[in-house]
Order: sequence, then structure tokens, then C-alpha cells
Amino acid sequence: IIISASGMCTGGRIMHHLRRRLPDPANAVLFVGYQASSTLGRRLMEAGQLPPPRSVEIHGRSVPVMAQIASIDTFSAHADRQDLLAWVANFQPRPRVVFLVHGDPSQSLPLAQELEALHGDRVHVPVAGEVVDLASADGI
Repeated sequence: IIISASGMCTGGRIMHHLRRRLPDPANAVLFVGYQASSTLGRRLMEAGQLPPPRSVEIHGRSVPVMAQIASIDTFSAHADRQDLLAWVANFQPRPRVVFLVHGDPSQSLPLAQELEALHGDRVHVPVAGEVVDLASADGI
């Protein structure tokens, strides 16, 4: 049993463990946290839904996925939508701009709309690589 730090399998020792353990059908990988799109963790979760032969690329090499892949969605270190809405509702004074910088756009954009509708907040969901000047008058 290898217990890895939270993450999305994008770096560190887990990469080596996966490369060595994925080809063995006696092994299993269990994800207990969110795996963002375009990460190795997400590719593994998606591969786990496919019939063999399956593979993922690790360190530039194709690695067969014979291990069982599963996920448990009941564990989270993140606040849910209602927790986030309640947290922002308590800000006094109101923020000039709320930035939603973590999560898939399919979740962030509706949350931004809800924050705008509920509190009149100005909400910005930056795209990957976008530079934001926090010192400017508008914040964006």
C-alpha cells in the first residue's frame, strides 16, 4: 500500500510508483480527491473507465494500465458551493472583485454568476496563464 500526498499525479515520487505499479493487474489506484482536467490523475481516472488495453504517458513513456482504477467522491478538503457562498456573504466590507481561480470552468462560471446575482459582486474567472494586476483600480 502506498499512500500519496494529495495531488493530481503531476510530479514527485507518485510518478515513479505509478510507472512501476500500473502494469500489474494485482495493483489498484484509489483516488479520493478531485483530479483536474489535463492532469495525469484525470487521465488515469478516465482510462479506468475504458476496457483494456489502456495506457497513459508518464515521463514520456507509454505505460500500460492493468491496475484497477477507482475513485471515492465523498472525501474533500474543499468547501462546497454552499460553503463558498456563505463564506463570501460574510465579507465586510464587500470585496471590489472576487477571483475564482481553482476548479473547472463548468463549475466556476456558474458559481461566478450566482455570486454576482446574490451579492452584486464583481466576479472574474481568469483563464490559465492570464496575468491580473491587483494594484489597478478595477483589479482586472
